[in-house]
Order: sequence, then C-alpha cells, then structure tokens
Amino acid sequence: MRAQLTTLCLVLAFGCAAAGPTETPNELGLTLTTFDDGRLEGTLVTSAGAVDFTAIEVDDGLFDIELQREGRTFGSVVNWNDYEVDLQAAEDFAITQDDRFVITALASTIEEEVGKDSPVADNLFRQATLWGSHPAGELITRHIEADPERGWTTLCYAACTSGYRNFYHSGTGNDHGHTHGSHSWSMREYIKFGRYDSHNPCNSRCGPGCTGWYSSAWTQDCGNHDRCEHAHTGGCGGEWWSASDDFSFAGNCRC
Repeated sequence: MRAQLTTLCLVLAFGCAAAGPTETPNELGLTLTTFDDGRLEGTLVTSAGAVDFTAIEVDDGLFDIELQREGRTFGSVVNWNDYEVDLQAAEDFAITQDDRFVITALASTIEEEVGKDSPVADNLFRQATLWGSHPAGELITRHIEADPERGWTTLCYAACTSGYRNFYHSGTGNDHGHTHGSHSWSMREYIKFGRYDSHNPCNSRCGPGCTGWYSSAWTQDCGNHDRCEHAHTGGCGGEWWSASDDFSFAGNCRC
C-alpha cells in the first residue's frame, strides 16, 4: 500500500460512529501520516488524551512498536523468529487508567478502521492490546518469551461457534511468576462463550470488543484474563502475565 495521509473516525474503546473529516489534530479521531508495507504511524486523539504511534518492520519477522503519550515514550520490540517481546519504557514508567483507555481505543480503531492484513498493522494491534490490558501501575515484566508449541491453548472452534469452558482467575494481583501457567487460581467458572453466545460473546478473544472475527486470536489465557477483568476491580496481573504471549503471538482463528 502506498503512503497516504488519512483521517478516520474514532472508535471510542469499542465502537465506531460515523463522523466527518477531522480538520485539526485537537479533534477526536485517528490521523495516519504514513502507511505502507513496512511502516504505519499517526496519532489517535480521544476524550482521555492522545497517543502518537509508530509501527515499523525493521527486518523479516522483527517489529518495533513505539507509543508516545504525555511526554512518555514506551513500546515493544517484537521478534517473531524467536517468539520474544521486549517491553521498552523508562525505569519509573507506570501505566495509568487513562493510558489503558487510550491504548485500548487505539487497538480497536486500528482493527476497525485500518484492518490487520498488513503485518505492521497486526503487530500494532497486538501490542496496543497488550499494553492497553496491562493493569494500572508499574510494569509486571519487561521481557516476554513464548513457546509456540505449548504457550497457549487455542479455542478457535468454540469461539467461532459456541461452547463451554472452565476459566480460572484470582484477582489477587500477585500471582504472576517466572513461568506461564504456574499460578494458583482461586476462582473457576464454567461458562458458555463464543461468537454466537449472547452472554459471553467476547470472552477468550485476545483483543478488545467483539469485532474482527476473521482475524482474531481466541485462547484459554485470554479467557482467564477476560473473566478476571469482569469479576474484579483490579489485581489481574497474573492473568495478564499468562496471556501476554497469547496477545503477542497466538494464531488467529478463521471464523
């Protein structure tokens, strides 16, 4: 895709309303300044503030995602060759609730208004989802390493239709450790979920909202994180830690 300058409608967290062209950077909306095969950059302005973003494919399978908010720069270096992510931020960096809102809105907007066919857009969506779902506070980790053979349990079949599954969570905030899946969950819920379920249609989707059925990852750990966010007011650090490799690398279902 050739480079372009485009202003798009804003998805305020989870939906998109029709809007006219954005004329200034101070108005709500998404402005793309560059979008080609190897680079995607622009600005999203929301009611809770703005975020500047740059996603670059610096080499085959290697992506640099940079976010800037309120004078702070942070982001991810994603290596699909080794299935590793390094989170980049200042030593004293902490995520706020406004950060979570704005970055989650960025993920939704990229998916609904740009799409994820481009690798740079897909990786921007994945890392915006990762940062936007991080619990408020200091970073839980600065390095994510995935095992593509055992790192996640894909729930594509049930998600694309409907099914039942046990989901586990605690909401204690202190159960993240050195290995994924080594937690002691205090709650177990056996629920129906999936694309056609009216009560839990989004549960287990590794991303905000329910859009993007054709190109979304749906996993056990993302489902555990979703249920934690639904059931508790905070303390989902362990669930986020377990789902962090799913957000970054789990394969997309094809519903």
